[in-house]
Amino acid sequence: MSLIGETWRRFMFLLRRRTLEGELAEEMRRHAELKAKQNQAQGMDAEEAGYSAQRQLGNSARHREDSRQEWGYPFLESVAQDVRYGMRGLRKSPGFTTVALLTLALGIGASTAIFSIVNTVLLRPLPYRDSARLVRVWTVSTVFPDFRLGQSIPNLQDIEARSHSFEGLATYETRAISLTGSGEPEQLRTAEVSSGFLSLFGVHPVLGRDFRPEDEQRKDGDIVLLSYGLWQRRFGGDGNIVGRVIMLGQKPLTVAGVLPAGFSFPGKIDALVPRNVSPGNLRERQAWMYMTLGKLRPGVPLAGAQSEMNGIAAVLAQYPGRRLVAVFEPRSNTAMRKIHQDEYAHAFRGADEAIISQPTASAKVPESERIDAKRMAQDIADAGTRARWMESPDAIVAALAKEARSGDVVLAMSNGAFGGLHDKLLKALGAKA
Repeated sequence: MSLIGETWRRFMFLLRRRTLEGELAEEMRRHAELKAKQNQAQGMDAEEAGYSAQRQLGNSARHREDSRQEWGYPFLESVAQDVRYGMRGLRKSPGFTTVALLTLALGIGASTAIFSIVNTVLLRPLPYRDSARLVRVWTVSTVFPDFRLGQSIPNLQDIEARSHSFEGLATYETRAISLTGSGEPEQLRTAEVSSGFLSLFGVHPVLGRDFRPEDEQRKDGDIVLLSYGLWQRRFGGDGNIVGRVIMLGQKPLTVAGVLPAGFSFPGKIDALVPRNVSPGNLRERQAWMYMTLGKLRPGVPLAGAQSEMNGIAAVLAQYPGRRLVAVFEPRSNTAMRKIHQDEYAHAFRGADEAIISQPTASAKVPESERIDAKRMAQDIADAGTRARWMESPDAIVAALAKEARSGDVVLAMSNGAFGGLHDKLLKALGAKA
């Protein structure tokens, strides 16, 4: 869509906001009914099918909010809201949060037009280290092609295992929880986050400690990180707050630390708690409820990360949960020429492992123009994919027969018979079984 068309679409949303939000709610209701019917067709009773549909579709309120961000002009709407609350509110976190959300909305696959809009709106750098490398990682499902969804835990694990574009990944889920105990009850905006969440922003608590991976298993009990504003407002900036037990959602949580002043993501947050993944969601690939942020490695462009994600998605769609071993023999006149030497380094990023065979017919290309297969394997390894060079197809067969695991997918690529690798490998694996 052109920039003019996109601008007009967003402007019309501002004029028809209530109508469009009603249509969105109705569409989501129909999606839920359709999913429930599909569940019933698979043998569930009506009540169970309805509950399962809700779990599979995730948090509908969050989906609606994400859609609003895409439809209209969230920056302008936020400014208008700030004006209503006065200049005092404008000087504080809402305006800052708007800028942060716009920057982080530059997710994988963002267009040039969006880049231009954000660069115009962004009047000052975000106070996060390397914030230009922060992106959202969405799921776009064929079931709900019009919605940007979060990640499921199985998909996230596969991305973490296969991707080499990201320095780190983290998830969050927002929810409202009541703070009770001493003083008046107060509704807080909290977020359940994964253990790497703060490090993605280069942020550390001013008091106490950050979340650790074991906190997600509640090995030290239930803990919480307080925002700086909540710590000052509700607890008077008590320097001994770490270790104190507070009541959140009728549940005792131990304060593990205090976030620095000015940190407020996602949105105007009051507290962070460790992510708590239910046993069912550990296995449910369609539980797209975990909003995901990624931090690109230095020098990795958005287009390169998107290309890698496309490859991972294609592999997962065809072979979900399996290990992919790519075996390559540069055999054709084109593949054997060193003009392509540097291109191969990133061509295997969708694989879990790459095995490069020494070309068997390399004499037909002059040595000065010939690719270096050993260097190719090293370049692939340097780019982050496990890789090795092997001298012959027979050596590859012996290694795969010894190391292959049940469920592995072996992709053999050659412009010839590859020394009979296909039949030899099948025979060797059959003998092993």
